[in-house]
Amino acid sequence: MVEIGEKGLKDEAFFNKIQHSKIPVLVLLNKIDTTDQEVLEEQVQHWAALLTKAEIHPISALENFNVEEVFNRILELLPQAPPNYPKDQ
Repeated sequence: MVEIGEKGLKDEAFFNKIQHSKIPVLVLLNKIDTTDQEVLEEQVQHWAALLTKAEIHPISALENFNVEEVFNRILELLPQAPPNYPKDQ
């Protein structure tokens, strides 16, 4: 998760890992309620250029905007797996 106005991640090693990740990467662009549409579009383009394989999701955690959609997307991306325990436990 990054905030509007941030231009990169502070941890370069982590940033490098997610740039080259083979698993889905979601970038949550938070605090969109504090900016206008033009700045938001610039930020989406900036992060899309830095992380070309990532999905960019503008959200406002404070306003609960787009949070449920991101949650649902995460559920879609989780792999199907057999249960670890029987249903009665």
